[in-house]
Amino acid sequence: MSTYQNNNQAVSSDSLLVYPKSGLIRLYCPIKVACLIESPPIDVDDIVYVEGISYTRKTPLLYLIKGKFHSFQNFQILKQEPIK
Repeated sequence: MSTYQNNNQAVSSDSLLVYPKSGLIRLYCPIKVACLIESPPIDVDDIVYVEGISYTRKTPLLYLIKGKFHSFQNFQILKQEPIK
């Protein structure tokens, strides 16, 4: 598994380090997100799950959703359910 450090984010193929108001946390796939900007075949307001993450120095952060890569900017991370 590769990890790339970018400012306040650490990204790996199955996790994302985020810094919400509550403090630094690592989210692991699947990550629940809401679509803000249509990203076919995903419509605005659809709730979907990030299956994987891709990031390199040459490409922006991409979320793997339903087998296709989408720009992270089209989605908002939602409150995650605790793992039981």
